[in-house]
Amino acid sequence: MITIEKILKKYNSESDLKDFQAKVSGRRPIFGNKISIARKNIFDLIGDILNNEEGFIKCDICGEKFSLIDIKLEAVEGMNLCESCIDNNYSICEDCGELVDNESLNIFNDTVYCKKCYFIEKQEAYNKHKINNPLIKKLCFMPEKYDIFKLEFHIDKNIFTIDRYAGDNYRLGSFGANEWIDIGNIEGNLLQAIDYNLGKNSDKLTRLILDDNTEIEL
Repeated sequence: MITIEKILKKYNSESDLKDFQAKVSGRRPIFGNKISIARKNIFDLIGDILNNEEGFIKCDICGEKFSLIDIKLEAVEGMNLCESCIDNNYSICEDCGELVDNESLNIFNDTVYCKKCYFIEKQEAYNKHKINNPLIKKLCFMPEKYDIFKLEFHIDKNIFTIDRYAGDNYRLGSFGANEWIDIGNIEGNLLQAIDYNLGKNSDKLTRLILDDNTEIEL
């Protein structure tokens, strides 16, 4: 016996049902009471299914309706999304496996991460980094006390300073260059983080000024 459940098990989206309906309607008429009644029953069932909103959930991106019996939707960030929309709009965090919206990807060293794993990976990289710039290296071994948040980093003719943002996070920023670089959330390795982000452009840091206007020299 053909039932709604059986149909939805095989054709579990609105487009599947419409394709099935078109396929059946395109067949040549077959004489015989039982077959004619069966075809009519199938059409009636499909009509009931397509018109019954309670039996479906819509994908919040494409609007396609999917059956509750054999659902292909996944709850992501409070939305119900179909497999196709997930594939087209999300990537997988390489560390924890969480889905990440492509419009706000967190990429570090050419690898996709969720926000939490992204900050963890960056912090671990900063912790392991060996400072290359001679000015920052010299600052690390200076016996004098200084306020790291009052240092001026002269990079490519622009002045950068360290400040706090979004709670306990730190960044190296310049209003003149209109540029801000995230440098983690551990105060103890902010100089390592700065040198790490300078990368191959480490030589562009040409001057380092202390808060009393003293310039650090090589």
